[in-house]
Amino acid sequence: MYYAVCLFDVPYHIDRFFDYCTDLELAVGTIVRLPFGRQNHLRLGVVMERRERPETDPGLVKSI
Repeated sequence: MYYAVCLFDVPYHIDRFFDYCTDLELAVGTIVRLPFGRQNHLRLGVVMERRERPETDPGLVKSI
């Protein structure tokens, strides 16, 4: 399952939803720790919506 996640403490120029996937069933509003960026630094985010497929290339979607 894919989820749209809004990251905490990001600069305004990347203030958008990011697609992530997981086998877990997550509710909207769940706070998650996930990898972000090229070096996969762990960041906090909140699940905003559940999606059947990602809006980006599925090969680029990281796992929660």
